[in-house]
Amino acid sequence: MSRWLTDEEQRAWRGLLRMTSQLNARMNRKLLQEYGISLPDYEVLVVLSETPEGRLRVFEVADALAWEQSRVSHQLAALTEVTTCVLDRLADAAD
Repeated sequence: MSRWLTDEEQRAWRGLLRMTSQLNARMNRKLLQEYGISLPDYEVLVVLSETPEGRLRVFEVADALAWEQSRVSHQLAALTEVTTCVLDRLADAAD
């Protein structure tokens, strides 16, 4: 049975996977520290921001992100919770 990648290609592939993973982790940490949202939250917000009405159905967000609808639903629930916490803090600060 032949290998599908040469040793050099295998090293390059693993390097790409490692770099992608590290980049995603760093972006997630930065978004959480600075804005209180996760990278998946941000991805959903980007998709919504690119629509003229700022609204999409769950299946449309799922298609745009190549996610399962259940993942989008879970992410929207988490994002709603984060948004509620932020709005509560802003209201407290205004009092």
